[in-house]
Amino acid sequence: MIHLREKGEKKSLNRAIFYIILALIFLVPANLLPIMPIYKYSVYYPNTLFDGVVSFYKEGDYFVSAVILTSSIILPFIKLAGLTFMIIMVKYKIFLSKRKFFTKYYIIMEAISKYSMIDVYVVVLASSFIQYDDLIRIEIGDAFVPFTLVVFFTVLANKNFDTKLLWKEK
Repeated sequence: MIHLREKGEKKSLNRAIFYIILALIFLVPANLLPIMPIYKYSVYYPNTLFDGVVSFYKEGDYFVSAVILTSSIILPFIKLAGLTFMIIMVKYKIFLSKRKFFTKYYIIMEAISKYSMIDVYVVVLASSFIQYDDLIRIEIGDAFVPFTLVVFFTVLANKNFDTKLLWKEK
């Protein structure tokens, strides 16, 4: 019975590691490629996530800029870094005095995860509704699929990590 439990725990940890690696692979193109290219008066403007943050900030929309920066750029990094650190804690039995903090961190990240796809929906809605022929047109960019996969794999990594492993004495 104990052997089966340990095997399941190892499987869960390995799946979380696998999803983190996949998310990290797709994180680079998600942030470097244009996610929402805009055509204004037939001029092409490729917009990466960070370009969107900067343009909203320059236009004085500080709140929108902060929301995009936080939800699209900072949170994926924080989620992946936190999960990676928790896996290192479990594998090498280090920093176990921080178990309570990381358990709370995990709960918060789990609560936030259900809203992670909002960015994806915004791109889809904007690209489908803002189409004024030669005046302005928004399209779905090359970063859309990698960004969606980052969100998806981060959620899967979060779901597969078992916080009980942080508290397991061995």
